[in-house]
Amino acid sequence: MRMQILAKRFFTPLACLGAALFLTSAPQAYGQPAAQDAAATAQPAVVSTPELFQVVDPAALQLGTIMDFAKRDITITLRNIHSEPVHIERIRVTCSCLSLAAAPPATLLKSQEDITFTVKLDAAEIKPGPFTRMVLVEVKERDITLVYINGTVQSMFSFTPGQILDLGTFAGRDVPWERSFAIASKFPAQQPVSLQPPADDELFSYVLLTDNPQVFKLTVRPKLPLPAGKVQHQVQLPVTGVDNYGPVVLAIYGLVTGWWPVLENNQLHVALSEHKPGEPIVKTLRLVLHEQTAAPQGKKSLAAIRHDHGHHQAEDNPNAIATEELASDSVKQIAFWEAIAKDITARLPPAVSMATTAQADSLLVSLSFPPDFFARRRRQIIPFSYGKNSCGMLTITARP
Repeated sequence: MRMQILAKRFFTPLACLGAALFLTSAPQAYGQPAAQDAAATAQPAVVSTPELFQVVDPAALQLGTIMDFAKRDITITLRNIHSEPVHIERIRVTCSCLSLAAAPPATLLKSQEDITFTVKLDAAEIKPGPFTRMVLVEVKERDITLVYINGTVQSMFSFTPGQILDLGTFAGRDVPWERSFAIASKFPAQQPVSLQPPADDELFSYVLLTDNPQVFKLTVRPKLPLPAGKVQHQVQLPVTGVDNYGPVVLAIYGLVTGWWPVLENNQLHVALSEHKPGEPIVKTLRLVLHEQTAAPQGKKSLAAIRHDHGHHQAEDNPNAIATEELASDSVKQIAFWEAIAKDITARLPPAVSMATTAQADSLLVSLSFPPDFFARRRRQIIPFSYGKNSCGMLTITARP
């Protein structure tokens, strides 16, 4: 999934298969191949079974420093240096940052014969910094041969508050809001690079502004009401001015619940002595809006967008929407609570009735019990719901 792809550039661990040999290479200026260094320095084996294959051009596997979001085609030629033919059954990759341009067919490779194939690398899926990735060559009746690709990914943009915007858990119904990404280019000033605005989509609209050629601001606004459920949304900004680069990818996360009224107090005490015999017993309670906590912070793999996330209160997250929603005038209207009342239900015992009264900041609920209701049972539990959400379990305790 593309949302998983975005998180991988921050958290992808280096894979390690068996007793793999990992190569290292000195960092280069961005975009510069490592051919000179590779030729000038004695390199260790670039395959895990050097007695079987030889890489004809090992320098092609030393990428040097490349830009994040860059795309590279890597041509690999393997030569059978074994004295006998080898049967290559399959060539494959294990990282989503790599793909085969065309999967080579099963091949019987004679001694001193070559096989050539092209691997496409997408640096957007690699965490900035040094990296090693592998191409797997499956040979009949032999161990898998590992071909190593090395390099260093250099970030060419910085992002504030980050590349992932956590909106927290929020209603997402009828309170407008906006959030922004600040994007600063690290390209040399003499190299004009420009971001192009993303197209509006089904969830959000976007406005891209720039004060100078090096700094961009992307403003995000929701198309309300947002559908309930997880928000795992990707935004792509095309890049112009540099070849084989981009788009810049941003992510928006959150959990949309709709409005969530809850019982202000889930305990209700009834003093029977305070009520006149033979008259109904009427008690009142309040429903208020649930104060949401923030959604899990995105740490899955942009190595899944797959680790567990930590939870934190909405006020700890400056981009959380819930606090802004609860402070809005929209939720302080009688009409708002009248609309909430239409979807409030309760599993009432027989002969018990319920009435609601909307206020500016809450919903009053009146429960009417028959005069002899608590003579049979002094304790009752009544569940309340709003649509598919639970508003809480009301425990009613009667005493003489």
